[in-house]
Amino acid sequence: MKKYFSLIIFFSVILFGCSKEDGEVTIDSLYKNGSEFFQGQKIQVWVGAQVSDLSEANYKWECDGGYFSGPVGLFQNVWVAPRQAGDYLVTCTVECQGKSEKRSTKMTVGEYFFDKFSVASTNFSTSNFNTTYANGEVLLVGSKSNTRGSYRRDFGDTALYNPFTYSADMAWRTKYKNATSSMYYRLAFNKPVRYDGSKVKSYVREIRLEIWPTATGTAKNYSLDYEVFNSEFSTSTWTNIVSGRKPEFVFTDGAKAADKKGMRPISISVDADFNIVVTLDALKVLETPAIKNWKLANTNTDKLNLKSVAVEVFEQSNFYLDNVYLKLQ
Repeated sequence: MKKYFSLIIFFSVILFGCSKEDGEVTIDSLYKNGSEFFQGQKIQVWVGAQVSDLSEANYKWECDGGYFSGPVGLFQNVWVAPRQAGDYLVTCTVECQGKSEKRSTKMTVGEYFFDKFSVASTNFSTSNFNTTYANGEVLLVGSKSNTRGSYRRDFGDTALYNPFTYSADMAWRTKYKNATSSMYYRLAFNKPVRYDGSKVKSYVREIRLEIWPTATGTAKNYSLDYEVFNSEFSTSTWTNIVSGRKPEFVFTDGAKAADKKGMRPISISVDADFNIVVTLDALKVLETPAIKNWKLANTNTDKLNLKSVAVEVFEQSNFYLDNVYLKLQ
């Protein structure tokens, strides 16, 4: 529908272009795809204007934050949002035969990254999952027997360090494989870069929250672990921080919830001092200085450069995600 809408505006510009007197310009509106944007997002913007001679019309784009990546002088452009939350103005000045008119629109930039799945997402890579986008959420169903499906967002930003919070609304509905099948909530980190030339012998490569959402009785239903990777010998060591059973980690069938969705927000934060905090339903359920302690014990001062975030669920389970975001604290 957005493509058709853009075409309608484009042809409106052409049709109205011949209806004005010489040297007249009237801007009907300045359009954008969306109302709130994440940091670094590329957003298409375009102007609808009536001009006396389309062949002589010139479009000048300006902004007070971010930058444009599209071609100069056209009725449409691509605005790249800045890496800082706030409200910004995108302005287009239309000039024709000595006359001009200017119009601005507010661009609200929020979290470092978010996806509300109002349309099929191109921000995530998927493996061993069948994905369906509907009603502002994504349904993930494992597609390969005895294999975890992965739904991952890679950042590729060498300047993305803690403190940060990664969050997503999650639920299972109708089917979850079994009570011994767990779900992974993963944060992966790049190997640190040291500009003084010193070697990185070991670093924290991953933090993983594992949840057994349908475990019953007294069975363990959560585990928080981290991985240290030795760069010299290419060896990996996993350390359990805490595990056990908490009623907060029991996820029931969302289809039976009062709102028929049952979405529950879960987040992992790593603060500036490397403390890990896990919240569920906006309540703190875990807090640990484990990474901080490892760094102190190993005289390691490297920050955590976030590489990717991912949710992994075992095959056949019907798992839903919505409102995924990464927020810089």
